[in-house]
Amino acid sequence: MPDWSDWTSEKVDTVGFAHPTSWSPEADRSEEGTSVLLQSDAVSFGLVGIYPPEYSPEELTEQVLESVREEHPGLEVEELASNERKYKEGSAFEGLFMTLDTVAYCWVRSWRLRTRTVVVYVQSIQAESADGEEVFDKICQSVKQGGGEEAGES
Repeated sequence: MPDWSDWTSEKVDTVGFAHPTSWSPEADRSEEGTSVLLQSDAVSFGLVGIYPPEYSPEELTEQVLESVREEHPGLEVEELASNERKYKEGSAFEGLFMTLDTVAYCWVRSWRLRTRTVVVYVQSIQAESADGEEVFDKICQSVKQGGGEEAGES
């Protein structure tokens, strides 16, 4: 189980977010935006994508889900109610799929800040799913842009 007191912050393209210190970040910049891969010290991993504001949160979420479906055609997806995740806008989904002989879970959420569109994705195997979901929630809640705009605030 991660030590929730041991988190660190990243700032990429005016957007700041926190992640467990034990999850190693690796940024990949392109013309479309910046993706930060977060690899845990176990099997779980995450991704924080930061894009220009003209990118649609709904389309980014669907692109992520389609990428997962390409690898795992049996992906089952359920939309998360905004009040269930305490977020005011954007789109959020939880997925479930089999990989080899293991059940895996994923969570994805995308929303627009003032000058960026953000997508957060976390994937965990069943044995790590409670921690993975909590990391997903905490990363989403920690996202801020420049002047302190927090996750889901307009």
